[in-house]
Amino acid sequence: MKLKHFAILFFVSVSFATPHKYRYVESEYLEDMLDDHMHPDHDSHTGKLFSSSRSAKMNEDEKTSEYWLNQAKDHLEMKLKEIHNTGKAKNVILFIGDGMSHPTITAARIQMGDESMKLSFEDLPHTASIKTYCVDVQVSDSACTATAFLSGVKTNDALIGLNGRAIRKSCEDGNDDSKKVESFATWAMNAGKDAGFVTTTRVTHATPSAMYAHITDRDWENNIDLEIAGCDSDLLDDIGEQLVHNEAAQRLKVMMGGGSMNLIDRSFSEHGSFGNRTDGKNLIDEWRAMDPSRTFVNNRRELMDLKPEDVKKLLGVFNGGHIEYNLDIQEENQQEIYPSLTDMTLKAIDILNENENGYFLFVEGGRIDHAHHQNQARYAVDETIEFSKAVEATLAKVNLEDTLVVVSADHGHVMTIAGYADRGNDIFGVAGIGDDDVPYMTLSYANGLGYTQHFKDGKRVDVNTMSEQWKQNNFRFPSTLPVNFESHGGEDVGLWAIGPWSHLFQGTMEQHVIPHIMGYASCVGNGMTMCDEECLIKTFMSFVIITICWLSTVHTIDEYHHKRILNNAPRTFSFKDEKERQPEYWMEHGQLFLKELLNRQENTNKAKNVIFFLGDGMSFATIAATRVYMGGEEIELSFEKFPYTGFSKTYCIDAQVADSGCTATAYLSGVKTNYEVIGLNGRATPRNCTAHTDEESYVDSIVRWAQKSCKSTGIVTNTRITHASPSVTYAHMGHREWESDINMERDNCDSKEHMDIAEQLVYNIEGRNLKVILGGGRENFRNETELDEENQIGNRRDGRNLIEEWKTERNKDGVATYVYDKNGLRNVDISKTDYLLGLFEHGHMRYNLDVINRNLEHQEPTLTDMTSTAIKMLQKEENGYFLFVEGGMIDQAHHDGYSRLSLDETKEFSRAVDVARHMTDTSDTLIVVTSDHSHVFTYNGYPPRGNDVFGMADISDVDDIPFMTLSYANGPGFEITHDEEGNRINPETYDTTDPFFQYPSLVLRERDTHGGEDVGVWASGPMAHLFKGHYEQSEIPVIMARILEVGPYAVDEKCAACMVKVNSSTMKVFLFVLLVVSTCSGKDEIHSKAVASAPPVINVMEGSSEFWRNKAQHFITMKLDSKINMNKAKNVILFLGDGMSFSSVAATRMYLGGEETELSFEKFPHFGMAKTYCVNAQVGDSACTATAFLSGVKTNYNSIGVNANVVTRQCLIYKEDHVDSIFNWAQKSNMATGIVTSTRVTHATPAAAYSHVPHRDWEHNAAITSACREYENVTDIAHQLIHDEVGKNVKVILGCGRRSFINTTTVDEEGRPGLRSDARNLIDEWLEERNKNGKAKYVGHRQELNEVDSDNTDYLLGLFEDTHCRYQIDVDNNGLQYQEPSLSDMTAKAISMLQKHKEGFLLLVEGGRIDHAHHDNKPHLALGETAEFSKAIDIARHMTNEEDTLIVVTSDHSHPMAYNGYPQRGKDILGIAGISDVDFLPYETLTYGNGPGYQTVLSDSVSRIDLTTIDMKNPQRQASSNVPRSSSTHTGEDVGIYSSGPWSHLFAGNYEQNNIPILLAYASKIGPYQELTRTSTANRLSISIILITFVVLLKYLYTF
Repeated sequence: MKLKHFAILFFVSVSFATPHKYRYVESEYLEDMLDDHMHPDHDSHTGKLFSSSRSAKMNEDEKTSEYWLNQAKDHLEMKLKEIHNTGKAKNVILFIGDGMSHPTITAARIQMGDESMKLSFEDLPHTASIKTYCVDVQVSDSACTATAFLSGVKTNDALIGLNGRAIRKSCEDGNDDSKKVESFATWAMNAGKDAGFVTTTRVTHATPSAMYAHITDRDWENNIDLEIAGCDSDLLDDIGEQLVHNEAAQRLKVMMGGGSMNLIDRSFSEHGSFGNRTDGKNLIDEWRAMDPSRTFVNNRRELMDLKPEDVKKLLGVFNGGHIEYNLDIQEENQQEIYPSLTDMTLKAIDILNENENGYFLFVEGGRIDHAHHQNQARYAVDETIEFSKAVEATLAKVNLEDTLVVVSADHGHVMTIAGYADRGNDIFGVAGIGDDDVPYMTLSYANGLGYTQHFKDGKRVDVNTMSEQWKQNNFRFPSTLPVNFESHGGEDVGLWAIGPWSHLFQGTMEQHVIPHIMGYASCVGNGMTMCDEECLIKTFMSFVIITICWLSTVHTIDEYHHKRILNNAPRTFSFKDEKERQPEYWMEHGQLFLKELLNRQENTNKAKNVIFFLGDGMSFATIAATRVYMGGEEIELSFEKFPYTGFSKTYCIDAQVADSGCTATAYLSGVKTNYEVIGLNGRATPRNCTAHTDEESYVDSIVRWAQKSCKSTGIVTNTRITHASPSVTYAHMGHREWESDINMERDNCDSKEHMDIAEQLVYNIEGRNLKVILGGGRENFRNETELDEENQIGNRRDGRNLIEEWKTERNKDGVATYVYDKNGLRNVDISKTDYLLGLFEHGHMRYNLDVINRNLEHQEPTLTDMTSTAIKMLQKEENGYFLFVEGGMIDQAHHDGYSRLSLDETKEFSRAVDVARHMTDTSDTLIVVTSDHSHVFTYNGYPPRGNDVFGMADISDVDDIPFMTLSYANGPGFEITHDEEGNRINPETYDTTDPFFQYPSLVLRERDTHGGEDVGVWASGPMAHLFKGHYEQSEIPVIMARILEVGPYAVDEKCAACMVKVNSSTMKVFLFVLLVVSTCSGKDEIHSKAVASAPPVINVMEGSSEFWRNKAQHFITMKLDSKINMNKAKNVILFLGDGMSFSSVAATRMYLGGEETELSFEKFPHFGMAKTYCVNAQVGDSACTATAFLSGVKTNYNSIGVNANVVTRQCLIYKEDHVDSIFNWAQKSNMATGIVTSTRVTHATPAAAYSHVPHRDWEHNAAITSACREYENVTDIAHQLIHDEVGKNVKVILGCGRRSFINTTTVDEEGRPGLRSDARNLIDEWLEERNKNGKAKYVGHRQELNEVDSDNTDYLLGLFEDTHCRYQIDVDNNGLQYQEPSLSDMTAKAISMLQKHKEGFLLLVEGGRIDHAHHDNKPHLALGETAEFSKAIDIARHMTNEEDTLIVVTSDHSHPMAYNGYPQRGKDILGIAGISDVDFLPYETLTYGNGPGYQTVLSDSVSRIDLTTIDMKNPQRQASSNVPRSSSTHTGEDVGIYSSGPWSHLFAGNYEQNNIPILLAYASKIGPYQELTRTSTANRLSISIILITFVVLLKYLYTF
């Protein structure tokens, strides 16, 4: 690679992002005469739009594993052969499919023949995702987007060729040269190239006009439009006039499209119709008169007859309005009149190619958009196919070595592909039958004219009654809301590129970046280009000098939400260690943890053994509550001490919330499958009796992989050994319930022809080779006429005793032992036993506490006992082993609402893990611990430290009745919640010491459901570091296989000699194949889905085994290729999502698009978890947690910036009780500091950066208790921000809360008075003080913020609301985007302010309104805030360099929001999860453990309210809660930590929250690590290399 290319790659940066949201905006033009109706003023629409699409069914080839594997290999080979083209782009062609959303592309593929088809541009090697918002709107129009992708400048809605300072419909701004922006066409022509455009719309339409025009309203295409708006057409040219007379337009060599109506007067006609103008002009004639050599054509024949060499300039106008739809042209045989988009494109290329300097061509497929606006999907899809043909013809024609081709869209649309239509179904047809027994169509719209055609008298119309209209090209497809013109969508659009420098288009990008990259590649424009050698060399030299200098430096050295009901009552708590009162305790604790991290070395040994522990249903809330049950919040479960942690997604192919069958298939076989299916891929449908006879559906588990590599295998569980989780190790079955023959017979399956799960354990090859099988479930192995060891009859009806059959079969190959109690297990002679089967109960094993309470310890072994014996059995095998251990009774207890039993089972599970780790060697044994799914179990309230976790959390501030710390979103506990009159029962009357006490639930169900959020993964041993990060559950076994070298990573599978052979005579399941596949049905008591519905939607590829395994292998490759960044962190950004629980993250994925969606920070390479308790409270508030994660010291509830010696509301605080925050450390190291928050800047979290107060409420002087105000040194938080040492040195402060800074006699910018009682205006004081040291700027709304000159501003204070900032959704819905900046806006501005500081910066960004929305039980708002928080992080990561900027994302605490039920994939996360199987009323997917939403639970008749009568889409809607409180509480489970950048690997693992600032300080060498040096030989070598490079460069310059 040339030196210049090296340097360019080093310095080209992408994407300065700002956020966008989804909402209604005015539509694009559709019909020539109705444009004004389609683009009303922007404030006339509000709302929110989401769309998604998926498809189903596979063709014959896709049913084979080889198909997908070969496809993946081909793709990989193609990628490996790719070579980046870094030559100069002589030519640039930009294709825009107007309104070409992702669903539109998908529908076009299907219409072309099949889901696997590709449009021509989809094969281009480089892709990106493009953000489409405008400066002033979230959902854009085609004018502002065209300005962005053609001029490189984002602007306001409806503006063309002007920047964001211009105002829509301003008659003056269109002539203001300071607001005009040049298009890429002008850049190209200034560089000596030719330029032109081709469109299927009017040539004066929004998108093409951005090539040449500058105007404040896209509608002003002719003089009459100007005059109607009150502008003087003599002073301002309309777009038609600019097409003819503007300098840029006069220089364009090619202009083709429709729209003669805007170029000629009403007295003239063209194409058989009169014009729209009233000024007597014929602009076509004027254009031709400028030069006789110019060519005008108005039909295809004339166009095709042109010879390129004879054309000086070409104007082709082929219709009065837009060019007709292709389908209509074909139907009416008008091909000779109207050229196709391909015709125009190829002719334009021929003409432009005459210029030896190259050209720029812009091509728009504009009618895609117009068809969508009318809900006419047939037209839209066909126009997309035509667009693809034009791209295909272009790619075949041009030289891609010197021609850059870019394909994208300007915005999306609200068309969706819905339902569960079979593969091969007509894309324009019916997808299925709705619950109202009326068919519904595959394609539909969120809004539009289709509503009136498909809804009559409040009911949907059967589309089959419209058979004649349905076949018509102009048929309108259904829409949900009636509007005259369907709106755009706000989602990102795709970009595809090929040719020189096309590799620069990658990741998520801003739309306005497109022309800058094109300019860089083609050496045009005013920015840096690849041809600018002088700029390049200077930049590189500067880099060398700066790097040397850097290396030499581096290597030498609210009362409402948080009120406590029992504030006035005596509070008792116990310090686990009196030292916790002292800040030194926490500092030392953090530094010891850091030393441990630094001393930790990755274990890269080969794993001889793997033990895989599965805590069934073990959610994060379960773990946190178990800690308290075991002795205290600071307690660690054994696996929490493991060095590496990760995060896995738990959904099934067909379900958002999974069961243990599909999850077990994922984490044991590496293949996701359907709900309730085990050991088969997505081809298998639940309850299909013969699904397992299809060998193509079979998936081997990691047990089988290990056996093939001659490793011993075993399974241990305290459930039935034939239960869902353990059965996947050996069975393949269409339903998890078919544990015995009687279960199959109940579902009308022939058990004589098909083996049940118990039989498969005895006779399947995997089961035959299991050395150890320990668990419960004798009932499925013995006949119903036979008593077992405890005098209980079996469950079978086939007269068989499978235990005896197992003994007979296994004794053929060695010594087999069967045991049924603890004594028998204890007495096993391990040295003489080859096979061990232990079945210790008739059904599931007893709960551990039940065993103890019944004095049955001598009879029933614990999970620890079984694990210990299994390890001893397997350890004697010289080739190593794989052991699966399930703590399955955690799940069973949760289902029944037995919280005490569930926590005790988790404790026992932890003990088994601990024993396993002590019995094995970390050098050769990998231990992985995870869960299959979570539960809707919440750990909530504000109990004091030391409080009984099974007791009361607090007293409701609504009904004055206590509520419990533990509760469920649904389950059997509902019945104990209310008396017969509907009043809540006082839980203090309950006997909570009873292990079988059922804890309260919100919704009545016989058994509680699972939860849909992610679960944790903990790992220790060889290559355990591969389990860091965030991944699909199906990737877990593939990672284990890679480490164990089995399965897809096996070195040698020739182990026939050590394998037990399968007796073919007994393998009836594999030999018998039915000619007719029967489908069975039935009910699962625990895991049944209460709502019967159409088959769930499935991604085509997800049905294949290889899809998931290839996905996992890709993940592993990424992990193996990842490098540890040990640079000094010059900059540190700490993002705090206040109240952002794991369920919030999981639900936001669904809110943003689907379970597989990743929030920006989930892509970060390193992940950890933090404990959130305070010194005196189990469940933390934002004050004590902020003190922990900002100062490294845990403190008391409500305290800020002080240690635990300080009592709440204590007036005098001694200096020695102050704790310095990381802001203080950073400032002492000359780093710039900044704060961004969506709350008040004096609120708990940001206040911990700079203040020291005994209570978080002391935000202004009037909030300080009257007794304390008498003391001279007692100051409020706002005062400390303005005048204390740390606060006055903060460079950037952006947020809200003006009221704490001004007095009661002063009003702010919005006319609201302050709260201060001291007659002071702290804002004015801030300005006065800061201006003494530099230039200070105060701003009060978004426009002022945008106008701040970062380079010339030293201090910035922005307060945008009287109290907290508004919710982002409220800002959007109320049209307040001009007034209030988003979190992303503030973050971007803060970074731009701080980046100029040579010593680096520290920035705290808080997404604080997540917490407030949860407090109000408003999940819609909470998810919207989380989505915005994610966007802010994405912006920060894109604006900064990962090499020198550490970004850490975490939360302070969680909330009792449960993500529950069993909703199918694709269901609205804010909607209904299912129907209760008890009261048969719907229940929500998202609910709360407590809060104001309680009022939505019960109707006047004491029964639950029918949720179908409620507006579920209202963002202000309060979700149901279990306990009435005016504000929901926090919860006590751990929170996640995600990190990217220097030393981000230190944040892996599970640790105390106060360790976070210690790790940040170490990475950035501040505070306690300010003098730390990391000089090494490698570093000195790096300096030498750079110096040598510098010398070589000088020599190069001299030669040059």
